Amino acid sequence: MRILELISEKPPSTSGFARTIHEIQTRLINQHRYSVDVISIQDAPVISFNKLKISFVFIKLILMKKDYDIVHIHGNSPFFSDVSLLFFKLFRKKIIYTYHCDASLVATMKTATNTTRLIERVYNYIMKLLTKYADIVTFTTESYSYSRCDKAKQYAIIPSGVDQKFFTSLNIRDFEETPRKILFVGQLQPYKGVDLLIEAGKGLNLAIYIAGKGDLFDFYKKKTRGIKNITMLGFVPDDVLLEWYAKAHFVVLPSISAAEAFGLVTLEGMAGGCVPITCDLPGVKDLSKTTGLVFACGDVSDLARKLSQAGDISIAELQKRSEASIAFARGYLWDRCVDLYAELYERVKHRNKA
Repeated sequence: MRILELISEKPPSTSGFARTIHEIQTRLINQHRYSVDVISIQDAPVISFNKLKISFVFIKLILMKKDYDIVHIHGNSPFFSDVSLLFFKLFRKKIIYTYHCDASLVATMKTATNTTRLIERVYNYIMKLLTKYADIVTFTTESYSYSRCDKAKQYAIIPSGVDQKFFTSLNIRDFEETPRKILFVGQLQPYKGVDLLIEAGKGLNLAIYIAGKGDLFDFYKKKTRGIKNITMLGFVPDDVLLEWYAKAHFVVLPSISAAEAFGLVTLEGMAGGCVPITCDLPGVKDLSKTTGLVFACGDVSDLARKLSQAGDISIAELQKRSEASIAFARGYLWDRCVDLYAELYERVKHRNKA
């Protein structure tokens, strides 16, 4: 079977989208023997207007052969996801659309105008309408699909996954250690809620570590200067990240926008034995509500309370939640995720054309 995967970013980018498409492509090729091509916005020149990107990748799509059995579009990314969907619908291709998250123009900006907010709202509404042109729309969690699936002809829930390597055998976590270690991992963009984490966590009897790079790294570096319990780690490669997951007590995801719809790093941290602390956004809370702590999105006081609670949990309770987090993550291996996609591809391929 020939598959075309369309996504906004792919390796060597280190974003969640890039990690996702690497895992899907690798397993579809190695385990299911599919032929898989991946095309992203990066594969052609891009004109950027602040955070809005217009790619010339469609010239490549127009010129390429279109003999794919399935076109799998990963969105939402203005104006890549929508045009790709309409383009391949025009060529009567069988399309699977994965609605990973809402478009995030405002969420990636430190400041945004009312015009930008309007464009984002209109785009997300239009994208929701366009999902009717896909054969099947998939979401990573049931809760994120609730207000976004009603225009789809058919939808399915296929969660993202975690690689087996994150279930590390390193035995370096000290449950008796104080202060407790809280780890944030992610791109340093406004919607990740790092401002909220700094404000809620400063001065607490906790050791907070912020791993990641991005547009706001220098800003956060300056902001945390003089705050003794918060450390900026910068970019952390996977081999070192495995050690952090193996020694931190908690992994935190304080995102403040529906641009965050799952949280791969939450799942990876849980695989390493970290107890999750997340906001209550749809999708994000699905990973943490069973074994971790959930706070009201954007509420600095509630986050501070949950962080304090993390510092006060008994050793026995912390160890119990750590083991439960590992067990939970084992239900989300990438192999299972890709098997579900492969089953979907086969079903859509052999479905009679309407």
